[in-house]
Amino acid sequence: MHSPPEKPYNEGMKFVLFLSGVLVALLILSAPGYATTEFIVKKDHIYEKPTMEELSRLYWSLGALDFNNDAHVDNYLLINECGIYQEYRHNEFEWSQIRESTREHIKSAASDFPRRLEFLQPLYLGEYNIEGEYFDIAPDYVKPTSRRLEVLTKAQMGPICNQSGEIEGYPKGLLVELTRPFGIDKIPVPKDKAEGYIAEKLEEFNKLLEHMKTRKRFLESRDAYILMQIRVFGYKGPEKIEDGYTLNAVFAVLEGMEVYADRDRRDLLFKQKFDFYKEPSEFEQRLQQQYQALMNNELFRGPDIQDETKGLGLLHIAEKLVEERKSTGAFLKRRILTHCRHRKSIKN
Repeated sequence: MHSPPEKPYNEGMKFVLFLSGVLVALLILSAPGYATTEFIVKKDHIYEKPTMEELSRLYWSLGALDFNNDAHVDNYLLINECGIYQEYRHNEFEWSQIRESTREHIKSAASDFPRRLEFLQPLYLGEYNIEGEYFDIAPDYVKPTSRRLEVLTKAQMGPICNQSGEIEGYPKGLLVELTRPFGIDKIPVPKDKAEGYIAEKLEEFNKLLEHMKTRKRFLESRDAYILMQIRVFGYKGPEKIEDGYTLNAVFAVLEGMEVYADRDRRDLLFKQKFDFYKEPSEFEQRLQQQYQALMNNELFRGPDIQDETKGLGLLHIAEKLVEERKSTGAFLKRRILTHCRHRKSIKN
């Protein structure tokens, strides 16, 4: 399903400068006609691309940033209004007014900032099973069953507003913790659709020089693209990943998955929706609350619990806490550590 063609929220936001000899105020206005109903309608949800602009709004929506932290407000402008940031950041009098106007804008608009994202990833298809009517996914692109997904922005490797490196309060990607495990190794495709896809890829393959027309090269020509659609409903905090990057860990529901034959998403091969109309369940909310209670307890902040839980789906800890909700103190901590060690032994 294609997202509706509405303009992204940030395209509508305007900054208006009022001058009277010198700059005296900056007002930030919301886009005309922008309505919160876009995010509560029961059909055709809007899914935003995971750009830094959208992630900056998501972080405010989740309560990950502090309204009283000037750096958080300033960096919102750096990400979303580079021109204004570069022109006025070094003038204390003008910038103080810009900062306060921005702070008030965020306070009034944060509850309406979008929490639904979609991201496109390449994959390659293998042999088509005529009897089963499905494509195998090439081994290197099979997605093993997991709760965790990394979602990176294009800004991960480049500068933002001519500034390289990390931006305080605004990691350049997400570590998504899904409520249910997800994995995929096959793509169901009807025979007629599969026949057309194979014929198209074969036509491209036949344009190659003869010595390049190997079976391996043909299978590599079967490119496809998987689109995943998520609804973020909770915030965990920043985490360092193995590559040294910092990502913001969030809780999310996988609402939909689509597979296309082309990057432009014109040729749909497969589509599936998961709980598309469902808002966060009572169980999901309870897991998040229990997890926050766990993280807020000094007993669980030591290096032992952090080492044991590294690399595991963090919702499992919250689930374990729900199961052991009548237990407290060191006994509960030992039970969770034992659970984590057991999961690690299974994984290894």
